[in-house]
Formats: sequence, structure tokens, C-alpha cells
Amino acid sequence: MSEEEKIIEVLENFDFDKVQRVMHFLNWKWVNVGNTFSIPSYFRMIESAKDLLYRCKNSKSETVTISTGGFVAHKNKDEDGENLYSLSFVICESSNF
Repeated sequence: MSEEEKIIEVLENFDFDKVQRVMHFLNWKWVNVGNTFSIPSYFRMIESAKDLLYRCKNSKSETVTISTGGFVAHKNKDEDGENLYSLSFVICESSNF
């Protein structure tokens, strides 16, 4: 599977409808052109997530995590050296590392 196909698979399996419902419920807004704020459109969320995944793909690092607006994209290598990608939407997290 090509890198492009892996990214498309992640995007196709991600539940953007659920994220949009959560964003509406929480009144979670992103900044727009002109410094106004609004809940992002379905299309804008997909484009943002896609951009994050491609930024991971294009990174020279074997493991990389890039995030914005609640979305977190991650690239890591499996035991065969193949790139694997993930996408999540995080509303709460805690860590001690």
C-alpha cells in the first residue's frame, strides 16, 4: 500500500461527523481569516486533518506527532519499517512524562 493510500484509509475511517457533533456541543471554535471564530465546517476539518497527516508523511523523522485544533496526527514505523499513520481528536488528556 502506498503512503497516499495509507493516509486516505485513515481519513476514510475517521468519524468526522462525530467530531463535528462534539465541537458543536462544546462550542469549540477555530480562528478564521480576519481573526473571527467559528466551528469549522466538515470540509475544513477534513482538510486540516489531511494536512497534518501529510506533514507527518513528509517529515524525515521516523516517529512524528503533529497537532492542531484538537486533531492529532501520528506517524510511526512498524517492525518491517513500513510507515503507519493515525489520526485522533483529543478533548482531554493527562500524562506525567
